[in-house]
Amino acid sequence: MSSKTLTGGCLCGAIRYEFDYPTDKPPTSTHCHCNFCRKTTGSYFETFVPTTLDALRWMTESRPKEYQKSALGKRGFCPECGSPLTWVSSDNPKRSMCVTVGSLDDADAVKGNMHIFYERVANAAKGVEPSLPKYTSGE
Repeated sequence: MSSKTLTGGCLCGAIRYEFDYPTDKPPTSTHCHCNFCRKTTGSYFETFVPTTLDALRWMTESRPKEYQKSALGKRGFCPECGSPLTWVSSDNPKRSMCVTVGSLDDADAVKGNMHIFYERVANAAKGVEPSLPKYTSGE
C-alpha cells in the first residue's frame, strides 16, 4: 500500500510532527464550531484532521502542552508560541486524535468532510463549504 506524509508544526518551529496516510484515502477535515474551538483559535471555528496517537511522529524534542477544559478531550498547544496543534479525546480506546489544519505545512492537502456543533456557527462562517454535512452537538 502506497502512502503520503503530512507534516506540520507550530509557528515558532519548536514543535514539528508528521504522519502518513494511504494515497487511496486522502485525509479529510472537520470544521468545529463549538465555543471552545472558537476561544482557543480566536476565530469563527477550528478545523481538524483525524489521525491516531500511534501514527503521529514527533520530529522535535518539544511536545505540546495540554489543556483540558471539558470531559471530552485535551487540547495541545506550543508552550512557546501558543499555536494550537492537537486535540485528543478523553474516551479513546482507538487512540484517535486530531491535528489542527492550521498547523499543517500544506493545508490544501486535506479536503473538508463535515461541520460539527453547527447550531453554534457564526453568521460569518455559514458560507464556508456549505455543501458539507452539518451536525449539531446532539448528533
